[in-house]
Amino acid sequence: RNFHLLEELAKRLEIKLYLGAEIYLPFKFPALPFENFTIGNKHVLLLEFSPLIDTPIFDHVYNLKHQGYQVVIAHIERYRYLTYDDYSDLKSIGVLFQVNSSSLFKSPFNRYYKIVRKLLKDRLIDIVASDSHNLTNRVPNLDKAFQIIKKNVSLEYAKKITYDIPLLLLE
Repeated sequence: RNFHLLEELAKRLEIKLYLGAEIYLPFKFPALPFENFTIGNKHVLLLEFSPLIDTPIFDHVYNLKHQGYQVVIAHIERYRYLTYDDYSDLKSIGVLFQVNSSSLFKSPFNRYYKIVRKLLKDRLIDIVASDSHNLTNRVPNLDKAFQIIKKNVSLEYAKKITYDIPLLLLE
């Protein structure tokens, strides 16, 4: 109900909203009605896993892909138990990778910077998103991320992973 109220307000600003959820999958595969959590009436699922517990990501992805879902792994840079070969194997079965815009920024506090820059260089990132929960300590900074991608890879790739692919998944 609240989504539909917000959706009506957004229409006045010529903004289209899509309902969706990021699903946390624990070690054991849950019996969830996954169709209730797809993004924008599509068969797209945004999945999050434990960054600390070596979760059977491949098994979970296989189960969902077998059910006909397009899988997007959120915050792919957080799963330090994945090897670079794991990234390649996941990509080979059609999994999309989302990274947080803040992970592209070099800082002493960003422990994901190196892996995200390697994924970026190898063009393994499909979506850059804000993961913004508020405007104080999780600022979106999508424009700054776009500039970094444009400078380090290309304008075309920056457009592809910040606009084109996310739009394709919604429409």
